[in-house]
Amino acid sequence: MHNDQHPHPFRREEHRRLFEQFVDEALHVEEIAKALAETPDINAEQLRTATWAHAELITGAAAAEYLRLTDAEDRAEPAALDAVDTAEPAEGVGAFALTSWVTIIVATISAAVFLGAYYAIALTTRHDDGVAPLRLVGLASLAIALTTAVVAGFAMLFSAGRNQRTPAPDQDVRRARDAWHRALLHRGILPFMTTRLAAAALGRDGVVG
Repeated sequence: MHNDQHPHPFRREEHRRLFEQFVDEALHVEEIAKALAETPDINAEQLRTATWAHAELITGAAAAEYLRLTDAEDRAEPAALDAVDTAEPAEGVGAFALTSWVTIIVATISAAVFLGAYYAIALTTRHDDGVAPLRLVGLASLAIALTTAVVAGFAMLFSAGRNQRTPAPDQDVRRARDAWHRALLHRGILPFMTTRLAAAALGRDGVVG
């Protein structure tokens, strides 16, 4: 349930919905619920409506926290776009790592086969001129395997370091939202409700339409 009759001071519709949730939360605070039960001239719906109607006044009590929240959200949105932009490079690193390991395995097997064949033949004959190409191919395959392993290792280290440097803007937004919630509830909503209930208990007009 929400109130569309009064203009709200929030930059985003989501903030208005949060404010309404905080108001409902405040209505269930023990002191407020007890005061409502003892004050027949005002009920929960009337107090809720009055609180919504004075949203601008109430939120002013937590203006600093709200500014920090909107700043955190503004920073988080470009960061989210950057995360999308870096997704493709990250996938590229993963594909490169897979290709590298396949290359290493194939080159290592080739090196083992050609060098094994070369030394087996060399040990059984006095001249190795005819099998020298086997040795060259084996050494070349071994060099390819070692070089690929080194390059793949550096690529993995670079990717890991980049991931560690990636900020977590969602955590900043969550902390800022919690701080705004606490400040708004304890410095804005609850004091306003307490004042309205006290006025109603004294027989004054406790409801603003």
